Amino acid sequence: MSPHLHAGPIRSLTSRSYVDEHDLLQMQSFLMEARSRTDDWHFCHVGELLFTFFMVACHLNPQEHIRLWHDDEGDLAAYALLAEDPSFDFQVSPKHQWSGIEAEAMAWAETLLTELRRRDAQAWSGNMVSGSRQDNPERIAFLEQHGFRYSGDFAEVNMLRSLTDPIPDSAVPSGFQARAFAGADELSAVAQPSARCGSHGPSAMSATTITPASCVCPATTAISMWLQSHRMASSPLM
Repeated sequence: MSPHLHAGPIRSLTSRSYVDEHDLLQMQSFLMEARSRTDDWHFCHVGELLFTFFMVACHLNPQEHIRLWHDDEGDLAAYALLAEDPSFDFQVSPKHQWSGIEAEAMAWAETLLTELRRRDAQAWSGNMVSGSRQDNPERIAFLEQHGFRYSGDFAEVNMLRSLTDPIPDSAVPSGFQARAFAGADELSAVAQPSARCGSHGPSAMSATTITPASCVCPATTAISMWLQSHRMASSPLM
C-alpha cells in the first residue's frame, strides 16, 4: 500500500504514551510477531529495540519519548520513539501499515522535538534522522514526503543466514577450540585475560570459547541507510 494513501489519523485505534515494563514486553512481542510474518529486516530486532530503550531510559524519559498505538482488542499496532541525535523510529504492524499511523507518529515526533528545542535548543539542534532499508521504497517515500533526504553519511550492512539448514562447523585458528559454554563457573576465567589485555587482544589467551551460533556463515546482505530531515519540526500533534 502506498504511503500516499490514508494520510489522516486512524479513528479505530488509540494512542498513548509509554507507561511501564509491560509496554516494553509488548513492544518486544510485537517485533517478534511482525518479523515472523514478514522479511526480518523490515522490522528492527528486539536487541536493537532494547539498546535504544536503554539509552532513552538512561538519558531521557521513556514516558515522554515513546508513543504506542493499540487496536480495539488491546493489541499493540505500532510504536514510535524519539531518541537522542535526534533519532526517530516507527514500527507499524503489517496489518496497519500505511493506514495513517505513520503520519500520526511523524506529527507526534515533530511536536515533541519542537518542545525539546524550546527547552534546550543546543542539545536538540541537529537534524532529525530516521533509518530505512534500501529495498523499502514505501518507507523511503514517506520519509522523503516529510523532508528527509539520504545524506550518504551512514549505511549499515546486515548479514542474514537461514536457520533451516545445518550450521557448519567453526573454523578456528590453531591453539583455539570451539565448544559450548560450560556455565557460570567459567565467567571469571574468561574475564580475567580480557581485563589484563585492556581490550580483546588474543595474546593473553591461549584458548577461547566459541559457541556454534558465533561462526561466520554464508549469508545474504540487507543494506540499511539513514535519512536526515532538513526542515524544522513544526507540525501540530494530531
